[in-house]
Amino acid sequence: MVEVKHLKWDSDFFNLKIGSAVVNSFDDLIKIKSLAQNEYYQLIYVYSGNPIYEIDNFYIERKITYYQENLKEINFNIPENIIIESLNETKHWNERLKKLAILCGRYSRFNKDVILQSKFEELYMMWIDKSIKRILADEVIGVFFKKELVGFVTLQKFDRIGKIGLFAIDENHQGKSIGGLLMKMSQKWFLEKNIKAAEVVTQKSNIGACKLYENYGYLISKEDYVYHLWL
Repeated sequence: MVEVKHLKWDSDFFNLKIGSAVVNSFDDLIKIKSLAQNEYYQLIYVYSGNPIYEIDNFYIERKITYYQENLKEINFNIPENIIIESLNETKHWNERLKKLAILCGRYSRFNKDVILQSKFEELYMMWIDKSIKRILADEVIGVFFKKELVGFVTLQKFDRIGKIGLFAIDENHQGKSIGGLLMKMSQKWFLEKNIKAAEVVTQKSNIGACKLYENYGYLISKEDYVYHLWL
């Protein structure tokens, strides 16, 4: 049975009536569209495990979920010119952190959708703000090069599973092992919390992120085609 789930937070934030639905075929999509129109939805996030070519004009992204079920300790050294810190609101809430947070969303569907794009920066500002306040994250790890923040990662624990959330590396410091250092620190934090499995979600188009996660033993557990069905 197909159904539309109302998304109150998204609706309030974008000032639109927004819902989400999971479909398996074009027939499912037709049913969803009818239901949504009857309930005066303006936008439906449509998720499908298979491409639905009939609505290619609403295609937004291919969402990839990576999973690793057997985290192991990694021995590593921190270079002399690098400082690792747990980020907090009092000391680290500044323009540098905001800039990196926006960088997290450059491949996101909220940036790709030209109608929602105007609010994507505000969305990621809220995300990092609530993360550094430990509302949407249990830890935020920052990497500093010569006292300048060049990367960070937000982490959460759900029972026995760890989740990597926001992940950013300054464009001028990509390819300098900052990403690997953040992955190692994330793994270290998970293991300290007795978490042996971890998950992270990214976009297929974010090739650098996909390669990084795969290099650290993460395997694809799920792929979704995401469509923004405007009504």
